Amino acid sequence: MPSIRLAAVRRAVFPIFRRSTLLGGAFILLVGAPACQSRADQAAQLRLKFIDDTLLTTNDELSRDNDQAVKGIRAQVERNQRQPAELRVLRRAEAVHDSTRQLVDYLRGLRDRLLRQTDNEHYFRQLGGRREVAALLGGPGTAADTLHRQLRAYTRYLRQVAPAADSAALPPADFAEASVAGALATLASQETRLLLREAAGLAALQRRVTVNTLDHSYRVLATAEDNVVAPGTTYRANLLLAAALHRPTSFAMTANGQPVAPGPDGFGQVEFAVPSLRGAARRQARWTATITVRQYGRDSTFRVQVPYTIVPRR
Repeated sequence: MPSIRLAAVRRAVFPIFRRSTLLGGAFILLVGAPACQSRADQAAQLRLKFIDDTLLTTNDELSRDNDQAVKGIRAQVERNQRQPAELRVLRRAEAVHDSTRQLVDYLRGLRDRLLRQTDNEHYFRQLGGRREVAALLGGPGTAADTLHRQLRAYTRYLRQVAPAADSAALPPADFAEASVAGALATLASQETRLLLREAAGLAALQRRVTVNTLDHSYRVLATAEDNVVAPGTTYRANLLLAAALHRPTSFAMTANGQPVAPGPDGFGQVEFAVPSLRGAARRQARWTATITVRQYGRDSTFRVQVPYTIVPRR
């Protein structure tokens, strides 16, 4: 699960950097490098790069999880016979996923531009550089402004399609005085926030799709071959363990056309007035039962006729 995975990331990276804080389950990196000796500065940049690498690995896994969540919603909607309301939920989930991927692609594009402009595309040579970061991300009119606008628009959109999800505004990243390693780590942390927000939105949408699973409970049943027997004859019956499948919200029973309320265990108690003998010494009769269950968007009705014998009162 994302929360477990992110907790593991925190444990892995928290001891190795000084200027960081946690907000909303994701990393906010204070990327100003310490004004220390050159060797200490290099060590600080390597630590930030390690954080960046760790978060990128987590982000790839979060992205795969979110992709599977959308596939799961799509599969459930198909099993439910593509109900119109659930199709709308699926379209929203797909739209959220597409919007997130576009933003992730933009974040990854900023990473690539920064690496190319600092000659770090193939080998990490200048992790401590700051001028290139300032030119690309450091102030008004830079790519950071475009990023912040896109994040605000994404938050507004998520509030509309999944109001139950965590839709607090994503805080803008601060690239002021950031080194290359610090900027990379900050971009990775923004991506983590984004993917976690997507996961929350998809989970909220998934709850709107009916999962057609029936609960079950067990009962011992015996059915006799004949309910009327004579002394000295052989009594025969079938003994079985029955599993009652039920889900109260989509389950209906009737007996002779009258509704029967299923109990919490899925069994219905049938009662009706026995008809008269109409002058006969005994009379064969039967009652009719129906059970209707809605599953995968379709009603299925099962019928059974139960014979019984009417005899005079003793």
